[in-house]
Amino acid sequence: MFIPLLFALAVPVPENTICIRNLGAESLYFTLDVRGGARSSATLAQGTYLCAEAPDGGFVSVFTDDQAIEGCSRLSPPGSMADLLQYADFDRCTWVK
Repeated sequence: MFIPLLFALAVPVPENTICIRNLGAESLYFTLDVRGGARSSATLAQGTYLCAEAPDGGFVSVFTDDQAIEGCSRLSPPGSMADLLQYADFDRCTWVK
């Protein structure tokens, strides 16, 4: 687990962008909701990430698939990478702090 965390710290994120990365073992469905903007989404395998231009930040979310209603969400300030370590339903996901 230590090596992915070092790798997670190495990815530069532009200051007007939010990103979410899957550091978990399974492929999951991720979304980025930009404040005052559009939604971006993708199914991400382990180690892959999704970014969107978001000068005012937004919300990042993860679900088991694109039909799921329940998942995990968190606020994301501009210039940040939200790293998911482990998925669990009902907002009980484990994130890199």
